[in-house]
Amino acid sequence: MPSHLRRRSRHAPSTREHHDRPDQSADAPHALGTTRRTLLTDAVYGKVTGRPSSVRVRHVDSDGDSAAVTVAFDVAGTKTTRTFTLHKDGHEDLVFDHWVLDAPHVPTVELDLGDVVATTTDDADTPAPATVLVNGQETVVDPDDPTLALLPGRWTVTLPDAGPYLEASTVTYLVTDDERAGSDDADRTLTYTVTDAALREAEKQAKAKLDGCLASTDPAPDGCPNDAWILDDDEARDGRWKVTATPTLTATPSGWARGEIEVESSDGEAVYGYTLPKNEDEGRSRAERETSYPTSLDDRTVYTVADGTVVPVDED
Repeated sequence: MPSHLRRRSRHAPSTREHHDRPDQSADAPHALGTTRRTLLTDAVYGKVTGRPSSVRVRHVDSDGDSAAVTVAFDVAGTKTTRTFTLHKDGHEDLVFDHWVLDAPHVPTVELDLGDVVATTTDDADTPAPATVLVNGQETVVDPDDPTLALLPGRWTVTLPDAGPYLEASTVTYLVTDDERAGSDDADRTLTYTVTDAALREAEKQAKAKLDGCLASTDPAPDGCPNDAWILDDDEARDGRWKVTATPTLTATPSGWARGEIEVESSDGEAVYGYTLPKNEDEGRSRAERETSYPTSLDDRTVYTVADGTVVPVDED
C-alpha cells in the first residue's frame, strides 16, 4: 500500500462490494454471471499458475476521497503496469481512513468453439449453452458470445470428457491486463478429434461389413464393393465369393469433416463362383462356374462418433 495512504489507514484497501453504488462498473466481478464469477473465486484462482508476482507501486495520485495507484507486476514473466482506483469509505477505529479498491476491469478471453455446437433448444435457430472446462472448472458459455472473464495468469481451456473415441483439444491463455487475452497456441479452436481407439474400431466395423459382403450368396449384394455379372444368373445356384487378393483396410481422420473417420479398402480382389444345375433340355450336366475376371474390393466407408459410439455415416 502506498505510504501516504497507509498513514491514513491501518488496513490495505479491500475489494468489498457496495451494491448501493449507482456508478459501479459492469466489469465488476459481482456484475458477471454466477458461472463466470466462479472463475474469479479464491478456490479457482488460487490454483492458476503465473499469477501476478513482484508487485511494485510506481505512483500514487490522490485527490480528496479518491486515489489512483499505478502498480507494476509480472505475469508468467510478462511485465505489466496497471492503474487501480480507490475511494475513501469511512473510518476505522474512529481515526484511520478506510480505503476501498474500486471494481477493476477484468480481461476477457474469446473462445473459438469450432464445430462444437451444443444441443439446440426448442428454438432450432438458438443454440443451447456450451460447456467448457476452465482449469478443470466446468463453465457454461453462450455459443453466440463465447467469452470468459479471467484474472491475470495462465489458464487452460478444454472440453468435457467425451469417452475413449474422442479427444478434446486444450488451449492455454496467458491473461495479462490487455483488453483481450492472447494464446501461444497456433490453433485456438476447441474441438474433439478422433482417437486411435476410434480408428481401430472403425477398421473393425469396416472389416465386419466386408466379411458380410463376402459371405453373401448374391453376385451383387447391396451396399457392397463385390459386384459380379454372370450370364446364367437365373439358373445359378449355391453362389459364393472367394477372395483372391486380401484387401488392406486403412482408417484415417477425415480431411473434410472434423470428427469423422474414413476407412479405405484397397488392393483386394474376389471372384464369384456358382453352380449350374443339370439341364436335360439343353443337354447340360451339372457344372461349377466361376467369373473369368476378379472384382475389385476397393471401398470407402465413413464413420463418426455419436453418443460415445463409432457409427457409420449415411452418405445417401
